[in-house]
Amino acid sequence: MEVLPINEECARTLFAALKLEGFFPELTPIDARMLFPRSALEKYAANSAVVNQGDAGRDLYIIHSGTVCVTQTFGSAGGQLSNLSAGDIFGEIGLVKDGIRRATVLTTTDSLIFRLAFQDVQYLLKNNSKLGEHLQALATSRS
Repeated sequence: MEVLPINEECARTLFAALKLEGFFPELTPIDARMLFPRSALEKYAANSAVVNQGDAGRDLYIIHSGTVCVTQTFGSAGGQLSNLSAGDIFGEIGLVKDGIRRATVLTTTDSLIFRLAFQDVQYLLKNNSKLGEHLQALATSRS
């Protein structure tokens, strides 16, 4: 995985996926870096694990480009839950619940994925409560 700078196109993806229109007229790359200083746009090769079921983690992920497959196992049984693509979010259950990943997410193509660090969400909850609550509610509505 490689970390990339946030460009205009990525900022637009974040703006739409996180439904930030009530908070910003637009989200620029500078705004994104200021709002989410511990977060990053990450490049994954095809067939890479982004998160693994059972691991600890509370970060939220927004797919900028590419596709991922979400799978889950129960004992010896398991299966595919969904395929996600640009603009889709995953990791919300770990964010709002106990921080344990409930599924494995693997890239199916080369992908650019924005990792929204839990620490950035926590900082927003303390310093910009409306925006922090919005991000928390967005994650909760998806879980």
